[in-house]
Amino acid sequence: MKTAILFIIPVLLILAGRELTAQSRHDSLSRIANEASHNISGTVMSEDGNWLTIRKRSRMPVREIGDMDQDTLILFDLRDPVKHSIMGYRQNVWKVVFVDNHHLLLQYERQTELLDLDKQSGIFYKGVKSIQSLSGNGNFLLDYSQEHNNRVELRNNRGDLINAANHVTRFYPTGGNHIYAITDNGENRYEILRLKGESTEKVYETTHKIVSLVTVPEKQGVIICEQVPENDCQEFVYLDFSNKIAYPLKEILPLNFQKGSIEIIPESRSYFLKIRMPRKKGSGSPVDIWYGNEKGLRQKFFPNRDSFFVWEPEKKRVHRIGNNQLTKNANIGSKRYFLSLDPYYFQDFPQPPRYKVNVYDRQKDCYTLMDTTSRNLLYTSPGGRYVLYKKDEAWSLYHIPTGTKRTIVNSKLNTPYFVTGTDTVLFEGEGGLWRYNLAAEEEPVQLGHFEGYQVTILNGTSRNTLPALDFSENIITPEKALLLKLYNSRENMSAYILWQNGRQDTVIPPTGKRIENLVYNSSYNHFCYTEEDFNQPPRLVYKEMGKKKQVIYQSNKADKAVLSFKQEIVSYANSDSIPMKGVLYYPANYKPSLKYPMVVHIYQKQRSLSNRYPYPFYYNGLGFNIRLLIEKGYFVYLPDIVVQGKDGPGMDALDCVNHALDALVGNPLIDKNRIGLTGHSFGGYETDFIATRSNRFATYVSGSGHSDIIWAANAFNYNFFFPDYVRIEANMYKLGVAFWENKALYLANNPIYQADKVNAPVLLWSGLEDQNVTSDHSMAFYNALRRNKKDVVALFYEGEGHSLIKPRAQFDLTSRILDWFDYFLKGNTDIDWINKRLD
Repeated sequence: MKTAILFIIPVLLILAGRELTAQSRHDSLSRIANEASHNISGTVMSEDGNWLTIRKRSRMPVREIGDMDQDTLILFDLRDPVKHSIMGYRQNVWKVVFVDNHHLLLQYERQTELLDLDKQSGIFYKGVKSIQSLSGNGNFLLDYSQEHNNRVELRNNRGDLINAANHVTRFYPTGGNHIYAITDNGENRYEILRLKGESTEKVYETTHKIVSLVTVPEKQGVIICEQVPENDCQEFVYLDFSNKIAYPLKEILPLNFQKGSIEIIPESRSYFLKIRMPRKKGSGSPVDIWYGNEKGLRQKFFPNRDSFFVWEPEKKRVHRIGNNQLTKNANIGSKRYFLSLDPYYFQDFPQPPRYKVNVYDRQKDCYTLMDTTSRNLLYTSPGGRYVLYKKDEAWSLYHIPTGTKRTIVNSKLNTPYFVTGTDTVLFEGEGGLWRYNLAAEEEPVQLGHFEGYQVTILNGTSRNTLPALDFSENIITPEKALLLKLYNSRENMSAYILWQNGRQDTVIPPTGKRIENLVYNSSYNHFCYTEEDFNQPPRLVYKEMGKKKQVIYQSNKADKAVLSFKQEIVSYANSDSIPMKGVLYYPANYKPSLKYPMVVHIYQKQRSLSNRYPYPFYYNGLGFNIRLLIEKGYFVYLPDIVVQGKDGPGMDALDCVNHALDALVGNPLIDKNRIGLTGHSFGGYETDFIATRSNRFATYVSGSGHSDIIWAANAFNYNFFFPDYVRIEANMYKLGVAFWENKALYLANNPIYQADKVNAPVLLWSGLEDQNVTSDHSMAFYNALRRNKKDVVALFYEGEGHSLIKPRAQFDLTSRILDWFDYFLKGNTDIDWINKRLD
């Protein structure tokens, strides 16, 4: 057979005719893909549970990008406990806000509507650019555009004007009826106005542009951020309302900083200040020097410019936190203690990140090493007394005032939540919630018994104390019921319950359906959510506690075909007897007397995808659409893959896939000679590798995958800005050692070194702007296959990254992948662009 290779950049070739040609070639999909397929999301509910809105968004393939913005808002009246009704539809609503239980604000592109829900009559306001409801008093704010003098209006629930201000650049509602408005009156006149009810008071005036402000609790004052035009830097001013004195930060900290942020330290009159210094000018040198002993390579791209301080304006005192080495610092809610660390101390190690975390005592002006953490998950208690962090697969508890530490050994504990006003912490976990007494050295006590389920708290409060490293403060209040999600990953089942003082009330009983868009009121007696399955389009469900659930809206009613879809959950195990699952979709309208081709999609574990409604559309960022394939008469198989690290990721993937296929041997409908394999990213690497070691597939489609893990391990990743051995030795690939420590392991798992063993046609694709897995990997594998005279085609998409974003590129990739499988698994060889490889 003559072998020829085609290398194409399809984005240069795509015209409207390409889409028409592709759809005519897939005529059987035209009806399905062009029906009004849509999803539903963005649920908003009134506090009393009587009114509900949801967004209906089109999923239809489009001819113009603007068509993708189709959006309908549906308003439901739930006041009748027996019969609900749709009260109206609205098009292209940007934002929805309930003013109270009887009035709804709807923001459109050029106007806003105040809808009286009882009377179903509305008042319209033109030129509004943003809206905000003031909780608790039934009032709302309208923020107008420049054409309307940047006016901000305070109105009541009837729409009556209470107060207003013009030339507003920003506004900040506070507790009660206070609204602070920053105004730009022209000619370098900037003011802060305080609106309270019908009264307006000017509290500050300056010639500098006011960028933002932070309101201080208990109406003590505000912190103002000003832009200094002379040096393009910022300044902070604390304005004390009690004595009407302004305290400029520059009087005690004369630094020119480019940007700053303020956090309030609770129960004190001090503030945690982060300032970013201006970027240093380049040296002008033509060379960038990289030294072998550098740890923080990320700093070459993002040099540290941040400094941290505690500011006490009324005492005219500022105190630096951290130093030139300890460049990451966290406000943990204490005016005395802070956490400080050097984020690059262990940067050169490929294991999961480790950090030497120090406690800074501002009173003693000293740093004490707390511990070296093995992960970047760390949780602090309110007030900063305790720290919980994971180390060596156990939890460690550190008491900051005494410097004492204890270990909590229980493998079932997950994320902790501190219970305010108590010495109790609740852990999410396996089989239940787990209560731990911070003041006593006791074992965690299990609350509730949910065998096989992971328990997650949905209504806790979280404050990120160090965003870059996932340090946070998680709290719950003892008087509030806990809303818990129970999830069984092996069976892909979930349930939702309310838990308080040992009492358990079921919101959603265990179900295999996918639950999304869960909303509820503050009393936890009204709930709404969407549910879907592989054979059921999403539907909107309303649940009042103590009553049966009601389905109040069914999406995609025209999709009758999906109701008869068949899916099978296949059980198997790898060579080490680790149990796994595979999700097998049967072809639409299959006949037991026929055999069908199959497309296998791989990544890692995919069991959780089994209950998703399969939308039929061509605009897929990965070019893979289950619905289009099964409608064209394919089995689609999603097997689990577990990478253990012992034999390497490629060998593990091959082993899992082989066992997954073995589990289907007894299925007489699958044609074992017409099976294709596809994957993207890590799944692309797995596909490349399996193509070099297997004879069970008739063709392969691989997207954006590493084809050379030795090269990858020694490359620098310009997407994450670290050496890529971090991912290859740990993370997904789990090789565990450097190449030089076990060359045989790398060689055995490297696809490109075995390219001469590929025995089936390969379609490769990649985005040319991909910095996660650069397109060089697809190019290298293409060249290796081409050099060995293998059957290969490569698609390189200009202006695209790791997955495709532009609609025309998405359509092109999806239709070409369908073409490819039709050609090699169905024998439909009348496809010109594939036949060109034979010229």
